[in-house]
Amino acid sequence: MASFKSFLFALFCLILFGGGIVFYVLFLENKNFLVHFAKTPTELNIPLSASKNVQPDEYSASPRFSASLELSQKLSLSPEEKSMISTAFRKIAEKIEESGLCHGGTHTLEPVFSYKNGAKSVNGQNFNASFSCRFSRDKLGQYNDLLQEVELINTNLGFFMIILPEAHPTLSASQKQHITYELRNDILKQAKDLEQDYTQSIGKPCEITKIDFFSHTPKHHTPQKPDKELQTLYAQTSLRC
Repeated sequence: MASFKSFLFALFCLILFGGGIVFYVLFLENKNFLVHFAKTPTELNIPLSASKNVQPDEYSASPRFSASLELSQKLSLSPEEKSMISTAFRKIAEKIEESGLCHGGTHTLEPVFSYKNGAKSVNGQNFNASFSCRFSRDKLGQYNDLLQEVELINTNLGFFMIILPEAHPTLSASQKQHITYELRNDILKQAKDLEQDYTQSIGKPCEITKIDFFSHTPKHHTPQKPDKELQTLYAQTSLRC
């Protein structure tokens, strides 16, 4: 009987010892960890972004001129012919410049050479000229009318071939600045919301220490709405808790 009581006493002591270890690990050790966590600042870096579909307020285009088939096959040009070509293009350039929609028009006219058995010979004529056009949305009709007038003038001259890429919608500098301002404000609001959310979720105050903004051009084209451009601003937000 005495030995059985001794066994129970030893078992009780063992359980008490084990319980003390468990209590230390679960409560005292965790408490020390929580105190350490509460006192040690935690740095968090969180990516944010804001996007908006925008209707550009301007158009841009780059009409180009090259030699017509007839001109490209001429093996030689007399001084009179060169003067006629320059005068003809000046008529087109003046018409384009008068519109106030485009600028540029510097042109080159030079022979094209070919080589055979070490011999150099003229193979034709090369003509190049280009304009840079940028105008507001409400002047798109005026730009299209200008192209028709230029094509009519060129048809009567016959020296040039006109390459007319489609006018592309683009943001003006002032519109881009305004959109960037809106997207920055959107990201700042997201950052403030994060600051509050983390403060509540981890139980200690968090504050924004830094926000780095940067733009990014995607490698893959993202489908957009007709006549709209997707503008996106990215940011890296740093929180200290």
